[in-house]
Amino acid sequence: MTESNNEALLLNTLRLLFVEDDPDASLELAHYLKKRVSSLAVAANGREALDLCGSHTFDVILSDLRMPEMDGMTFIRHLRTSGVQTPVVIMSAFSDSETILQAVDLGIVKYCVKPVNIVELTAALSRVASERLIDAGTPVLPDKRLLDRQQRLDIEKKIKSGYAHIIKSITGKGPRDVQVSLGSNSLSIQATDILTQMEATLMKSKANTSLLIHLRKTLYTENQEAFENVVLTELGLNASLRGIDSDPENNIDRLDFQLAPMMPAVAQGA
Repeated sequence: MTESNNEALLLNTLRLLFVEDDPDASLELAHYLKKRVSSLAVAANGREALDLCGSHTFDVILSDLRMPEMDGMTFIRHLRTSGVQTPVVIMSAFSDSETILQAVDLGIVKYCVKPVNIVELTAALSRVASERLIDAGTPVLPDKRLLDRQQRLDIEKKIKSGYAHIIKSITGKGPRDVQVSLGSNSLSIQATDILTQMEATLMKSKANTSLLIHLRKTLYTENQEAFENVVLTELGLNASLRGIDSDPENNIDRLDFQLAPMMPAVAQGA
């Protein structure tokens, strides 16, 4: 199974605690998770898991229900009683409604029936990672992407091209120069020589400055989705246009976007 690029990036941010008493099941799933998450700790029962939670911080817990010494339900109750609200994904061969309702009452984020569907599990873990990053304001672009100069230049080039294409298709004139600045949670686009011939003529009178600012901002707000989709296509991240700055006197426009992880789609009935 191969997850999407967006899911892979999200999983790579997680510190995960995996609680499973079946050695065979534990080995196979742990192997899959270890290659994808930021860090992985493994416990054979709820008591071992509690000890690990006392000395380590985890972003998500993946736990079986039926285990010796301390079962999954008791483990989660102890966690919640101690004030730990780490998201928990449950795995169990039992799919009766009573067991599921008990787990839901304890605030689990997903109940996976064994044998675990890897696609569903990956989506659930990705969703936890996405929500955590949004809540914490954590950088949504991994360091390796920020530090990969060639990849960054390629992304910026494609965003420049996409922006220029939209402007030209709307106004009939593309910008002379476009600069893209990519941060960990944000992206800005600055374009120069953006005024059409008509707009340049209007700017010969400073009295028209406010009118031109209004016209330029309207251009962006009316086509906001198209500009956001340019960023989404190249980064695989949601982009929200948060700022529009138009300076017709200097023939410059600037757009500021807030970046956030895409929320993985939730299958019906999940």
